[in-house]
Amino acid sequence: MHLHADDATARRLEGEPNGKTEAWHVLDAVPGATALVGVRPGVDRQRLRRALLAQDFDAVMRRLPVRAGQTVYVPGGTLHSFGPGTLVYEIEQTSDIQQHAMPWGMEDGSPLAEREREANIERLLDEWRPEPRPRFQPGLSVPVDDSVVRTVPCAGPYFALERWTAGSTAPPRPYARDGAGPQQRRRPGDRHLRRLDRPARPGADPAAAGRARGGTGERARRRPVRLRPRPR
Repeated sequence: MHLHADDATARRLEGEPNGKTEAWHVLDAVPGATALVGVRPGVDRQRLRRALLAQDFDAVMRRLPVRAGQTVYVPGGTLHSFGPGTLVYEIEQTSDIQQHAMPWGMEDGSPLAEREREANIERLLDEWRPEPRPRFQPGLSVPVDDSVVRTVPCAGPYFALERWTAGSTAPPRPYARDGAGPQQRRRPGDRHLRRLDRPARPGADPAAAGRARGGTGERARRRPVRLRPRPR
């Protein structure tokens, strides 16, 4: 159970230039997988402190079902915990700041003294934002070409995540990369390839065409994360 400060809080309390908003795109999830994302309405600091000390997370947190193909956008300051039984693709602001409420160290899993754990929870509460209540979303899908679909699972001021799906029942047609190599066979919708009977555009950059973007603006980090239970 942890959170990452938003930009303003990171500058004020952590001395860092920015916080960490993140998003999790679910690649795989076992039946019944859930995530705790954001607190329930009406939960105040005192009630949250008591629940975190008792590790009674369901008393104050929103437990949401996790399904493959969906995405949740988690603003900085949102309390959350994912897994187990979930494989996610994570994109985030470039930052390593976090505050957690667990009775062990996040780095090596070693147990914490009670006084240290209580101090960690107080720091977490200082950086906590009660308002965000994210939900998993399927994203917005737009047909682009023959059996090619562009889906935007999430987009915000720090990054955007896109997923491109291609497939066709039509037979493959001969294609080749612009200005490189022998003839290749690809299905329609492989947008970085061209028909052999179509000339390449002068100055075209085939490596850049059709490339899915994982971040815009400031640098964003992307990583697949397999979530497993931590030792208790």
